[in-house]
Amino acid sequence: MTTQTLEQITKDFRRQCEIFASEQQPRCGLIYELYQRRLSADIDGYLAGVPAAYQDELIAVARREFDYLTQDEIADEIRQDRENGYCSHGIDRNCCPLGCGDIDDY
Repeated sequence: MTTQTLEQITKDFRRQCEIFASEQQPRCGLIYELYQRRLSADIDGYLAGVPAAYQDELIAVARREFDYLTQDEIADEIRQDRENGYCSHGIDRNCCPLGCGDIDDY
């Protein structure tokens, strides 16, 4: 069994985050918040398989380089958007290309 260094784990993590980013970009309808939330979910899935000793460092990389948000931060953003009259995608409900203006109340 080989032991990876933090440097190698971080390099592999960056590479995987770049793959996640390239996969999510065309799936988000040019809505940055949706992209950020989906990318963050992919990163969370990846981090679940990483030893706990490395997770804090990788989360810091994800925040700095990929605008990562935790699920709690995403939930807080969605709550704030609702309070300000925006849809869960972070834009005016009546301008949302995903049809949020067509939904009565959510």
